[in-house]
Amino acid sequence: MKIMNHKSLSVSRLLTSIVLMLLVSACSSLSSQPNQADITAQPTQSSQAYASMAAESEPAMKTDWLIMALKASVVENDHPQAEALLKTLAKLPLSNMQQAEWLLARAKITAATSDAETSLKGLNFQDQWQLADIQWANYHQLRAQLFEEMKDYFNADRDWIEYKEFQPQSDSADINQHIWTNLSLYSADEIVQLKPQPNEVELKGWLYVATAMKTKLNDPIKLQEELQQWFAQNISHPIVTNTPEDVQKLLDLDITNPQNIAVLLPLNGKYEKPAKLIRDGFIHAMTNDKDKNPTFKMTIYDTSTQSLDDIYTQLKASNVDFIVGPLTKDNIERLQEINDNTIPVLALNFPDNIEKGNQICYLTLSPEQEGTQAAKHLFKTGFKYPLVLAPKDKLGQRITEAFSTEWEKLSNTPVSTSGFGNRAELQKNVKDAFGLTDSQTRINQIRQITNMNMETEARSRRDIDSVYIIATRSELTLLKPFIEVAINPDAKPPKLFSNSRSNNGKARQYQDVEGIIFSDIPMLLDQNDSAANEYDSLWPNSNNTEKRLHALGMDSYSLLDKLSTMKAVPNYKSQGQTGLLSINDQCVVQRELSWAEHEAFHSQE
Repeated sequence: MKIMNHKSLSVSRLLTSIVLMLLVSACSSLSSQPNQADITAQPTQSSQAYASMAAESEPAMKTDWLIMALKASVVENDHPQAEALLKTLAKLPLSNMQQAEWLLARAKITAATSDAETSLKGLNFQDQWQLADIQWANYHQLRAQLFEEMKDYFNADRDWIEYKEFQPQSDSADINQHIWTNLSLYSADEIVQLKPQPNEVELKGWLYVATAMKTKLNDPIKLQEELQQWFAQNISHPIVTNTPEDVQKLLDLDITNPQNIAVLLPLNGKYEKPAKLIRDGFIHAMTNDKDKNPTFKMTIYDTSTQSLDDIYTQLKASNVDFIVGPLTKDNIERLQEINDNTIPVLALNFPDNIEKGNQICYLTLSPEQEGTQAAKHLFKTGFKYPLVLAPKDKLGQRITEAFSTEWEKLSNTPVSTSGFGNRAELQKNVKDAFGLTDSQTRINQIRQITNMNMETEARSRRDIDSVYIIATRSELTLLKPFIEVAINPDAKPPKLFSNSRSNNGKARQYQDVEGIIFSDIPMLLDQNDSAANEYDSLWPNSNNTEKRLHALGMDSYSLLDKLSTMKAVPNYKSQGQTGLLSINDQCVVQRELSWAEHEAFHSQE
């Protein structure tokens, strides 16, 4: 890089002015000056001390000491002083090593005072320069860090790979993990767009494995086979010698599909109806599975006619390798006690005490999960000040708490909550929620104090940008017009959202919910879902509640061969009938719901 010469001020005058500024505070160090400077080393003294050394040195050494003063100024975050030294050194003839240190210092100052992109544009070493290894290492490390600041992780990895060449072998594992972490930050759609150069052999390998992990997890058995073959063919690649944990878990995964299944459901009594709906869903999915092993066996046990202990004895004798169910909390808790993580279990409810273990997972249509999903959806959509409007009962309280707890994790802005009672109280409840009651109270107080009959209007709250309504379809029909009336005409109305309780499928009966966004399972919202169409043809008179339980049964079957992968591969997800499925650290199946908008009913008459 050519350093421009400026004629407006002589080098000697610039050098003298800078040294005089620094000399006063550095006199005490003069007596112990070293004879030479290692400009590649980290500064161990102050910038003032190095400047005084430059003043007292022979001409051949002055530049090196000024470079050390520059590096110390960068460490001290003294940007004005560093920029002055940069200008002084720019007018001096610099060797390649000196120029490299000048460029590194300038890039750091530019990054601190401007931005990473500008800093990178001015940081380019020439390939033909004869430099110390530490200078090349510092160059690639700084470039990688600047690329990361720009969220350009792919180019950052290019420089981390170069940086690794100048580091001891003992540091390779940490650098390799950093390279992998960067690639893991890309989505599946983003990572397939990344293109290495033909000569970037190591980067190609990292990208190949990262792309496979992002795009082929839906078929873990095939992915495992593909990676095992690639690893065998590339035994010297760093990802083979320092395999990332998530990749190693997949390679070590014993992917075996259960073949002898026991389904435990109460087919008589209080829970007969939901149990049979879940059972039919399980059988529906099993029947449609064309790839299941011919030896696959499924046995249904009625927990309403036999004790859990008796059933479990039969399961052990029959060599059952997977249990779906039970449905009731008491039976789940009993199974946890007697099973002792022996047989893998997918329970269809949450017990009071969730047992964290490798062999038991939990799947259910949880209202709290729906509240949590709503908080995530509103936050992701960009809303900041939600109001949760819920019935004054235990269910409303549970969903409100779930929404609020999740919102607190996501946002620094508060969530407002309000309850509503019976139909006679709805309008008053809505007025209270939007602050109209408080506003009218303040107006009355002012009138009483001033003894004046002023022309006033109650004002609604303006700090609410969204409302999440936990309500049935009939309740939502009554609440929506009350909310619309409560908002002042000159205020921007909040966006209305609701949960799946508002989606009963009876558009003809309730029309006044147009425009409200609601959540529900994909099976009810995807018109092209083949399983939903089959269900409608087999059970044409079913309501949405029955369809959701049927979908739960279908997902309990589909998870049989996916849970082992979910446990081993972080963030693995599978599309199910009740949502996009994944598990948390307690093996509770998380369901990411779909969202749709209530449409106006148009009569065909």
